[in-house]
Amino acid sequence: MESFIRLGLAVATIGLGVSSLTGCSIEKIKAPFRFSFDKANSTDLSTSQSTALSSADAEVARDLSEFKTLPLDINMLDTQGQPLRLSDYHGKIVVVDIWGTWCGPCRRVIPHLVSMQAKHPADLQVIGLCNERTADLRTARSQLTRAVEDFGINYPCTLIDDQWTRKIPNFSGYPTMLFVDRDGKVRMSTVGVKSEAYYDALVNQLLAEPPQTQSPSARTASAQQQSP
Repeated sequence: MESFIRLGLAVATIGLGVSSLTGCSIEKIKAPFRFSFDKANSTDLSTSQSTALSSADAEVARDLSEFKTLPLDINMLDTQGQPLRLSDYHGKIVVVDIWGTWCGPCRRVIPHLVSMQAKHPADLQVIGLCNERTADLRTARSQLTRAVEDFGINYPCTLIDDQWTRKIPNFSGYPTMLFVDRDGKVRMSTVGVKSEAYYDALVNQLLAEPPQTQSPSARTASAQQQSP
């Protein structure tokens, strides 16, 4: 009897923990969390990873074809007081992570964002936009600064508020990630935590696409060369 009680408590605990693992939704959880209890050996794990990447590639290709872009402009100062403008990263893939230090799923995905930034320093830029649950700016800054240090965040971050998130069409929860191509166009938006294979496949597909337009600085240089 005692073992059955313990099992029931464990299941109840898992049920209560779903929201903290998938995403911090404004209204309700949008998608179920899938648990895996596989005990694979190294060969099985390698095969599993290859299958996951292949599956993610197909899923990403479908999602990109169905996604309708949305407007996005970032022009503010980061936590170091430096200008943070989306237009400055024209020619790079930009991943905009809208998160909060209070959000468990947001914290869970940060290590992979750090890894992606380190893997593609010349072609990808992650930007963290943090919305804290406090009206006190000093407290919010302190919480963000501590998180940057704790996670070893290697990309610029800044604070936003609810007014800023309302600029994002159909914004519904944390983390929300916006994937911007080399031309500054939002190509994908995700809510909650996706698999690392999905994030990698999405970034790789965008990296494989050449830019269709010149950056503002390149256009200026070209105009200067053509002027008499």
